[in-house]
Amino acid sequence: MFWGISAVSLITFFGTVTALSFVIARIPDDYFIRPVSSLPRRDSLSPIRLLHLIVKNLVGIMFIIAGVIMLFIPGKGS
Repeated sequence: MFWGISAVSLITFFGTVTALSFVIARIPDDYFIRPVSSLPRRDSLSPIRLLHLIVKNLVGIMFIIAGVIMLFIPGKGS
């Protein structure tokens, strides 16, 4: 079992390094010096964007509450 987990870990590591090199190679040359005005605007709050923002924040709050609760309740090993 140890060797299997080690093999999966190594494959994942080298796969990540390989994928990261491809992603970095595809970044445009002016990506970090591009003016801010050429980036998409996020000022407008369309109904879909507003709904997305509300749902995203509610899910985040639920994760925080669940984490705080799990600090105090006994787990599976207790």
